[in-house]
Amino acid sequence: MLKRINTSTIYSDNGSALPAGTLTINADNELRIHDGNTGGGNPVIKPDYGNVQVSEYLAHYDGTINFTASPAIITGLGSITTNNAVIDTIDNNVTPATGLLVDNVESYAGAGAPYTYVWIGNNPNFMSIYNLGDVTGWVFYPVGQPEQAVTVTQMNPVGADSLGFSGALPYPGPYTAHSPDYTPAVPKELTVTVNAHNWKFNTDGKTTFPSATVPATSKGAAGDKAGMVAFDADYIYYCKADWTSGNVVGNTGVAEDHFDYGATYGFNKFLTDITGWQLSVPGMSTSPVTVTSVDQNFNGGAQTGLTFSTSVTYTSTSTFTFVAPSEPDIWNRTAQTGGTW
Repeated sequence: MLKRINTSTIYSDNGSALPAGTLTINADNELRIHDGNTGGGNPVIKPDYGNVQVSEYLAHYDGTINFTASPAIITGLGSITTNNAVIDTIDNNVTPATGLLVDNVESYAGAGAPYTYVWIGNNPNFMSIYNLGDVTGWVFYPVGQPEQAVTVTQMNPVGADSLGFSGALPYPGPYTAHSPDYTPAVPKELTVTVNAHNWKFNTDGKTTFPSATVPATSKGAAGDKAGMVAFDADYIYYCKADWTSGNVVGNTGVAEDHFDYGATYGFNKFLTDITGWQLSVPGMSTSPVTVTSVDQNFNGGAQTGLTFSTSVTYTSTSTFTFVAPSEPDIWNRTAQTGGTW
């Protein structure tokens, strides 16, 4: 059974395809939206004993979110787990505000004997304060100008909807008003902890990085990736290429049986600059053959263009191995120099 919302129409089975935009509830009490083609429509919300299925995400009322398209689970309070890494904690507690604050309090309508003011007419923000009862001690000032603050000292000095103040309340408003016990919320830096390493994103825009395990040499180690950054007391380290043991495989996409000296040939993109590396191909007639130049914008940037030190013929293939003369340098480092300014 499929029942169309806001009509009494009932369809004989759950597989009916209805006009795009139609909402229905099926026999399983699932809310469905139709696209005009899909039998039974597509789920909008699927009941699941307290869980909600929304598109490809599964969100649980216990605080867990399961990203079904790319496995990742956020569980508990501030703990994120993925299939690649674990964020142990995320700490961004905010010191909450105390007391009450009301913005955009309307201007008063008239003034009386020293520092008494009356509000007349429709003033919902003012009345939200006045109706609290005795608001002696409350502070009023023009919005954005706390240096002009005055304090409520009297209730109803000239009748209803009036207040007396410790000094002149500037005209016109609007005003900001707050209770005597008011303190604003205080944001705290965001701290992300992974494997006992803390990243702090400060409230002033600065970021504090943890002391990392810096590369022992410029050649790096397995797992190092282009774009990584590390710090210690003396240097800033930047990884300019993925780590490689010294061999990379290139593919032309077409079967070749020779390379001519001085000509440029397109290969799949290399992150590593392989200038000076040697070509290794089964059945190669000349050895060694060295890569003499690398063009990262070959074929409109779709490929890396390579030229070679000599012409070479070999058994027809489209896949090639390039061997580094030594393990390549992938890390740069810059000294952290001091100074006075």
